[in-house]
Amino acid sequence: MARKIVKWLLLAALALAVLAALALAIVPALLPLEDMAVQAIHEHTGRQARVESIDLRLLGGAELEVKGLRIDDLPRFGGRPLLKLDRLLVEFGLLPLLTRKVDLGQVLVDGLELSLVRDQQGALNTDFAAAQPPADQPAAPPETPPAEAPAADEPHAGSLIVRRLAISGSTIFLANLATGSQASLPLQKAELTTEFDAQTPLIQAQLAMPGLGIEASGGQASAPAELKAEIDLAQLGQRLIVVWPGLELAGELKLAAAAVGPDNQKVINASCRALNLRISSPTPGQAPFELADADLTLAMVADQSARSLQLESLSLRSQAAGYEMKAHGLLAPGRAELVMGQKTDLAKLYRVLANFLPAGLTLAGQAEKEFTLRGDEKKFTLDFQSRADGLEVNTPGLARPFRQAQLISQGKLIVDAQGNMVIDKLSLECPDAHLEISGKAAVEPKKTAHLTLASKIIDLDAILPLLQALDQNTTATPPKAPPAATARPAAPAKPADQAAQLVKILQEIDIDIELNLAHVAVGGHHLLGVNGRLLAGQGQAAIEGLKCGLLDGALNLDAKLICAGNQEPKSNINLTATGLRIDKERYQHLKKNVALFYLPLSAIRGVFDIQAQLAAQGLDVETIKASATGKGGIQAPRGVEIDIDALGRMTGGDFLADIVRDNVPGQYGSLDGSYTLAKGRLDYQLLFADSPERIDVKLAGHTNLLDRAITAKLLLSGQGLGRDLRPFLGPDGAFPLELGGTADKPTAVLNIKEAAGGLLRGLFNR
Repeated sequence: MARKIVKWLLLAALALAVLAALALAIVPALLPLEDMAVQAIHEHTGRQARVESIDLRLLGGAELEVKGLRIDDLPRFGGRPLLKLDRLLVEFGLLPLLTRKVDLGQVLVDGLELSLVRDQQGALNTDFAAAQPPADQPAAPPETPPAEAPAADEPHAGSLIVRRLAISGSTIFLANLATGSQASLPLQKAELTTEFDAQTPLIQAQLAMPGLGIEASGGQASAPAELKAEIDLAQLGQRLIVVWPGLELAGELKLAAAAVGPDNQKVINASCRALNLRISSPTPGQAPFELADADLTLAMVADQSARSLQLESLSLRSQAAGYEMKAHGLLAPGRAELVMGQKTDLAKLYRVLANFLPAGLTLAGQAEKEFTLRGDEKKFTLDFQSRADGLEVNTPGLARPFRQAQLISQGKLIVDAQGNMVIDKLSLECPDAHLEISGKAAVEPKKTAHLTLASKIIDLDAILPLLQALDQNTTATPPKAPPAATARPAAPAKPADQAAQLVKILQEIDIDIELNLAHVAVGGHHLLGVNGRLLAGQGQAAIEGLKCGLLDGALNLDAKLICAGNQEPKSNINLTATGLRIDKERYQHLKKNVALFYLPLSAIRGVFDIQAQLAAQGLDVETIKASATGKGGIQAPRGVEIDIDALGRMTGGDFLADIVRDNVPGQYGSLDGSYTLAKGRLDYQLLFADSPERIDVKLAGHTNLLDRAITAKLLLSGQGLGRDLRPFLGPDGAFPLELGGTADKPTAVLNIKEAAGGLLRGLFNR
């Protein structure tokens, strides 16, 4: 009985084996492989295709053979097929597929022709997108989780192994139907041989075509793994220019690399040399990239088991670019250390990189930089220092080049795993600035900066024009083609949109900067001993408790900007200044920048005290001026001098001007003035007073902040009024000369009626 059971089992197993063999032999022949391939090609390229035969053989060694494949191109690309293939043979193993490994024993490609064509309109025949699925096709199911990684003892699981690849009789054809030019790029040799069954995998590879040659070998324990490549850009460029008109390539690239030793101490050396590179872009008007020489060398030791990399040396040199870089260090799990140094001739480097820099920017000078990066799993530290001698920067928008005889910067930054940064020290030193920064910064959960700024001097008048010019030059966009007739111009940003954007920014930041600046030059003024805080966050920005010396006096300033929702931002300013010493030169400068000094005076001299409380809405200058309100005062308790030369520029009023100059003094014992601000207009009354027996002068008027237009009159009083002057005065003491024009160019206007009456009264009195 047992023998019968064993016999039946053997017969059943044999029957199953025969059925499996029949299935492997018959099923592939039943599949419409040709139709499936043609349909897939059409769906992905939109091109019609045909194939003579596709044979899939699973017995006696699995093989896939494709013969006579042709993919026709669209008619507008000429009559040449997009792709033509005489024969493709792929031999592969079935059992490795069970371990998620594709093991290709042999891949043979013969008679491959690929066409790269531009049509009459300049479109490339490879600019096709994959066909979209039909509208009624259901959405693709959600992606399945990735399979687990193979175990460490399965080195080739889930991998692709190509044991032999050979390509023969293959060519890339290039054509441009608009220019009628043609070229071919034959693939002279392409072979790859690998052996992964040995303890040490072996690789041999060769690739050769006009302008490109690559050889690779490695895997033998007794010989190093090597890679060599040579590229002749001129040969490649002569062919590629057909489909990329205007592209010019010249020069040579040579690459060599070798690795030898066991996995725990793999010594790797590599070098790359570039000679006489020239690359012209097809973009019209763009200068070519040129580099006469460049050398890159690398030496390192890799430990695969420890996953560490010891960088013995890394260097990059280019005499033509005036650049030299050296580095060494260690990269390992939980530990990193990198030391790098650079030397640069900025003028030479600029000439090489001009295409990648803002238009019109020029650089000159010698620069050096060194930095050290050290870190572990918890934090890393960056120490750096740099120096530039004879620095010169010029760019469109600068009145004159920015020059610094020497510029030195250094710093130490510490960053933890959460992205929090400690600025242990960050300094900049040059003739126009000596600045030190310290504090903390972070990007999560808010963009945070709690810093202290200290300096000996910062000349913003020298630095800000450079920064503004660079910003304008960087953000400027090239002119665009005119829009179509149906296109509408983009609507300008609304104030509400700008306010909402500012609110968003102020909600996302937390800024607290403490100032301790010894000397700041800005706007032609010198601020001494600047102390205070700059705050931003929670929908507000503020200048808090700012104190500094200004014009030999002292300035105190508090300002706040409040943003809420989509409303116009509101700002408030409280300012007090004491002991400001103003002379003729300082007055002329203030007259251009400070609304309080938009006065019809040629000069004013004295020591002044000023108070101001102002409020405004909006973000742009015009809106702020139009909405500003406030009040304040100005005093000169220790005396003041004034000049009213505008009277001498009056047409037909020289006689009256002479009377004023002869009778109205230029020196006064005090000044007491007040002003109000509303609806873009500054109203003021300034009383220049003296002893009772002399003449007091009141200057009353207003200034339009938007166009700086002025209107003012002189009111004279006091016992010192003589018989030559008194007859010309009105009941309120107004002299018949009204001051007008602008703050930059005041003029005098004669009130003819009042002047004539005064003249008659003067004659009768005489």
